[in-house]
Amino acid sequence: MIDLYDKLNERIYENCKMYYNKYSKIDKMTDEQSGIMGGLYQSLNIVANEYLINNKNDNPKYRELLNNIEKLLKIA
Repeated sequence: MIDLYDKLNERIYENCKMYYNKYSKIDKMTDEQSGIMGGLYQSLNIVANEYLINNKNDNPKYRELLNNIEKLLKIA
């Protein structure tokens, strides 16, 4: 069960990272792309939750991704 959780955890991280990498490079967004920014907010919540869960394991990749998404969304 822990192995499945770890795989899910890694998949969530990779999906959130993909959102960030794709949309951090765009200066002007179409309406569709603006809608996807909502996905970044959801990603931020997911990654923040995973960071809190994995904080005891001192997992810096979540903190780095959180910082990047917060900067992109201009909430940091």
